[in-house]
Amino acid sequence: TYAELREYHLAATQEKIPLLRDVLTTIGGRTPIVLELKSGHDNRRLCELTCAELSIYHGAVCVESFDPRILRWWRRNAPQMMRGQLSSPLRSYKGEGKRLCFFDICSQICSKAYKI
Repeated sequence: TYAELREYHLAATQEKIPLLRDVLTTIGGRTPIVLELKSGHDNRRLCELTCAELSIYHGAVCVESFDPRILRWWRRNAPQMMRGQLSSPLRSYKGEGKRLCFFDICSQICSKAYKI
């Protein structure tokens, strides 16, 4: 939970982990943002909440993920959003992840970053 995250400090500072909305407000649209979304137990909810937060940001945003299902959600629900597919060598994927590597065409990405 966010309350639990607030107990931690960033690096060796007294700064706490901010909410996305606080970061967006601080930046105020003055710089482009690359936002990586991690897969979880409820990707749809993650995308919906993130999209709602990004609606207040008036700068350029690119949403990136290793999971093409997340990027497909953005293509279907916020097609104006730039999307970037993150990838690693096929041998680094296990189980479901290996199968998902072949479905990035579904998300119609704008960019692809590949770990060599």
